[in-house]
Amino acid sequence: MKASQLPQAFKIAPSKSVQSLEIRTEQLDPITITNSEAVFQIPMNGILDGGSFIQLAVEANAAGFFPINTGIHGLIDQCELQVGTKIIMSNQKYAHRQTAIRQLDSPEHRAYVDMIKSGACGDRWAETSAGKISYQDLVYNNALTTASVPLFLKPTAVASTTPVFSVPLSSLFPAMLLRQLPLFAMKEQVYIRIRFNQQANGEKNKIVCFPNAYAGDTSAVPSLTNIKFMSDHLFYNDDTMNQMAAQIASQAGLVELYEDLILTEVQAAAVANPGGGLVVEQRVENEIAVAGRVVRSLLIADQKTALTDNAAVDWCGEYVSSEGRVPDAINFRVNDSRVFDRNLIQAPNKYNELRFAMGRPLRVPSTLYSFDSDTDKTTATRTTNQSVISEAVALEGHANIENARSTQHYTGLDLSTTGVNMLGAGTQIGVKPIQITKTYNRVNGDYQARTMRVWASVERTMRIQNGTIEVSA
Repeated sequence: MKASQLPQAFKIAPSKSVQSLEIRTEQLDPITITNSEAVFQIPMNGILDGGSFIQLAVEANAAGFFPINTGIHGLIDQCELQVGTKIIMSNQKYAHRQTAIRQLDSPEHRAYVDMIKSGACGDRWAETSAGKISYQDLVYNNALTTASVPLFLKPTAVASTTPVFSVPLSSLFPAMLLRQLPLFAMKEQVYIRIRFNQQANGEKNKIVCFPNAYAGDTSAVPSLTNIKFMSDHLFYNDDTMNQMAAQIASQAGLVELYEDLILTEVQAAAVANPGGGLVVEQRVENEIAVAGRVVRSLLIADQKTALTDNAAVDWCGEYVSSEGRVPDAINFRVNDSRVFDRNLIQAPNKYNELRFAMGRPLRVPSTLYSFDSDTDKTTATRTTNQSVISEAVALEGHANIENARSTQHYTGLDLSTTGVNMLGAGTQIGVKPIQITKTYNRVNGDYQARTMRVWASVERTMRIQNGTIEVSA
């Protein structure tokens, strides 16, 4: 069913007519909660709104701080929306993807709105007196040589004092940006399952990062007493609700088109460390498991597999995506047809393709996207010959914050058929999966194994008839 055929009450859009609307918010405790997962059962009344949110908090040593581009999202590994025994929507490696999605919002929104809600604080940059840039929303000493995360964003080891944050339902499940669930007309129970990341003592940079030379307990756990779900339920006038109920009870039922995510995670092996002055090409081909699906776009993140080998993990956590000093080359084959005549190599080309795929630009300084602004183009290995980022600042005791270069190098592919990236415009994939061909240009010191994560936005249909729900593959 096209969006235009949906009842007005199910559309996230201005209504053409004035209707009476009541919003009831219920605070729900999990029916099951441990340090590894929480499960919420949603009351079966009204229409579930995407503005609902989960309240989250973490307990950790007060010296710790959340990854500055990720915040509380780093607590979540994956989430599922389940109706009865059917998983309707899912979002795997949520924190990695959400770190990228946050960078599509304006820096002002991230700083003035989302920083308070999520605990991330590395979203704005300011020019220093030396003409370089540095993080704007950190706390600096008088000499502007040391920076730290604002105290009110740091977790504590006590449930009553640790800060509490919120994550919208529409962030957990992108489909909820455009769709709402008619809970009042469904027979089977609706559950939201949140699986948490784990960070034991001796580990760091997954949920919480720590200052340089910190030698205390590095464990971080969900603050179980603070985790709630604020469930917003919409109630329209009786005529509107009755019309929706009648459509759901009809022989055709109610059919909704919605977006879901499929994650493919692949590895590229390490190579021998190239000698100085050498560039070694490593060509890999990966298949994305979306054969037979309708795909609207791809979002791609790529990083060194070993956490200790990733630049800036000490303050960005493991939620970085990077390429080498010599740009990688990437191309795609869809339905047995090569997408680009020439591989995408240069940063502006990749940036544009990401913008088309996501429907809006990545809003970060260019030095965070690639090494292009800081490398010498006269040398084959593109050695760094300058730093746009101020080297004179130590962030939570960690020096060399210029390592933040190329930590948000995401790429993408727009597969919409109409030129407008919206539901209903995806490409039908045949029996052959999408193939991604990538050539890594390895240089001295950059030879380690790498992990590529690809989130495919797929279009699925949901049919609700007489309270029973069916979904397409």
